Amino acid sequence: MFSEWEVVKKYFIYCKILFCSMEGTYKEKFPTSKRYRIVYHKEQCIGAFACVAAEPNTWEQNGAVADIIGGKEVTPDHETKDVYIKDLAEDELHNNIEAAQSCPVNCIHIFDFKEEKRVI
Repeated sequence: MFSEWEVVKKYFIYCKILFCSMEGTYKEKFPTSKRYRIVYHKEQCIGAFACVAAEPNTWEQNGAVADIIGGKEVTPDHETKDVYIKDLAEDELHNNIEAAQSCPVNCIHIFDFKEEKRVI
């Protein structure tokens, strides 16, 4: 499991990806007309592929880890790598919540742009 500091740092990174960065906001860099956004830390994936089973239209097996189909790689800071985002419409949300909930290492997160909060 993660230490309390790692959890705080991880959440801060997600906030940077979604709402701000030193160079401007990620909303400006990665604009979306969709309400929800997945943030996926690929380097933390252990290859359980529960996400693939829950939502094969978004997730696929790629060697030893899962890939997010159509995801964009983002770099929130110099320490963090292999972070991907993908925007979701309302009808794509349910199965992706299931994918995030089934992930044994909690490396899939979903945010709601309208409410500006984390769904999972």
